[in-house]
Amino acid sequence: GGGEGGVVMADVFTLTVASGLTPKITASLGSNLSFFNFLEEEEDDEDQMFLAIRPNLTYEILRFWRLSLVYEFAFTNFDSSANADRFDHRFIFASQFTVRESLFLSLTYRSRVRKFGGGTIETGDQPFNRNDVMLTLTYAPTFLFGR
Repeated sequence: GGGEGGVVMADVFTLTVASGLTPKITASLGSNLSFFNFLEEEEDDEDQMFLAIRPNLTYEILRFWRLSLVYEFAFTNFDSSANADRFDHRFIFASQFTVRESLFLSLTYRSRVRKFGGGTIETGDQPFNRNDVMLTLTYAPTFLFGR
């Protein structure tokens, strides 16, 4: 319950659809719809609905080099009319190189914007515009289990 030790019931629905448009281009659409019911006895509880939509487009330039373009929209609606609804927009552009099997080098640019609508902004939360550039090296082994 917001880090205060309360109890919450959550109903979460996710959906992801992907399609190879061409042998080198893959499109996907992911979505998440969540309902959080904070089981507190106070009248001013923080029940909320969260919706995220993520379209993604990946282009394989070469077998070992991929470019990805992702946009994510997330909306958080608070049941309490006193709290402001939250709108998050994320734009991500990534270039990923396969160095070796299971070893990836990525250069990522991410832009994030948070805005609010109506009500009061929660303590510690604020609107922002942020830009990040990250260079990461990832080791992601594949484990196969069989008989």
